[in-house]
Amino acid sequence: MGWFRRTRQNEADSETQRASATAVAERLTVVQTSEELDAVFAAPIAMLYKHSTRCGTSTYALSHIRRFAAAQPDLPVFLVDVHAGRAASNEMAERTGIPHESPQAFILRAGTVVWTGSHSDVTKPILEEALARVE
Repeated sequence: MGWFRRTRQNEADSETQRASATAVAERLTVVQTSEELDAVFAAPIAMLYKHSTRCGTSTYALSHIRRFAAAQPDLPVFLVDVHAGRAASNEMAERTGIPHESPQAFILRAGTVVWTGSHSDVTKPILEEALARVE
């Protein structure tokens, strides 16, 4: 009976984690068009994350972005899938003059990039530190 109870508890815990992950995922606004990218640049302060669905490092970084977004409920967080949103990804590099990388994160204040990082810099602690410096 103990095994069954543990199994049911593990299933319940997994369901809770999935629900939590879904709520956090809803906090990430997907950007694919030039007009959607305009919203990023129009925000008083925002974060944009460029993600590759074909890269293990991006998957790891996305887990940090999700935790960061959950801890910053007042900060708009945008996500560009660099494959599905290639035009927006390229336009981001063009508008900012910052070469494309993925994973890559930007903090923008009134349309100006005030912090950017890629690869191992895209972690919750580094993002929190960067946000604290620019606020």
